[in-house]
Amino acid sequence: SAMVGSYQQLLRSQKLSEGRVLHASRIPANALSQKRPQRPLSRSRVSRRYEPTMAETKNPPKTPSKGKKRPSSAAVVTPQPKKTKDVPPGEAKWKNAMSIFRKFEPGLGHDGTGLYGTLTNATLRRMLERCDVVGKTHVDVGAADGKVLLGATALGAKHAYGLEISGPALATKFEAMRDMQATKFPSDGEKQLATGTDITELDGSTVEAWLPQTVGAGGGDS
Repeated sequence: SAMVGSYQQLLRSQKLSEGRVLHASRIPANALSQKRPQRPLSRSRVSRRYEPTMAETKNPPKTPSKGKKRPSSAAVVTPQPKKTKDVPPGEAKWKNAMSIFRKFEPGLGHDGTGLYGTLTNATLRRMLERCDVVGKTHVDVGAADGKVLLGATALGAKHAYGLEISGPALATKFEAMRDMQATKFPSDGEKQLATGTDITELDGSTVEAWLPQTVGAGGGDS
């Protein structure tokens, strides 16, 4: 029995060695150079492509732009007062006088501005500033409806008198503008426009001589 067992064990080992040889002989020569085929990925290992939902396509998330910074919720904005320009008193009087005259245009007198009308506001102001009317009596011969008189009083003239050859309707217009100006900027000086006045019929050749005959006032410092 011992001999039989050893004999069977010998046969078993021989068969195994023959099987290995036979199995190795079946392998093709180029089998080692061929790549091993990859296993197909299971469904759990395949990554799916992300597809947005219907709600995300209609309302996409907003991303802040690169150039703008989002305001911080903790920042406190303090309102700053509006800057107001300081208007000198003379400037306010001048604008008021010219706005009053504009309200009465078109009307009686030389309406309009330019060559065939009254002086423009800028030209009139430049002329009066060169005359230095502050604290003086200003007289305008050929005053029409009195725009120059309004401007002179606005720039500081103490009194303003005008002589006009046309009818009394111009005096009515001037008095209405004068009273409107006095409501905002009252003045103690006199402002009169003598219409229907022909200076060729007056005695004397100076303004100082004409004023007592027309408006009943002296020339003073004119």
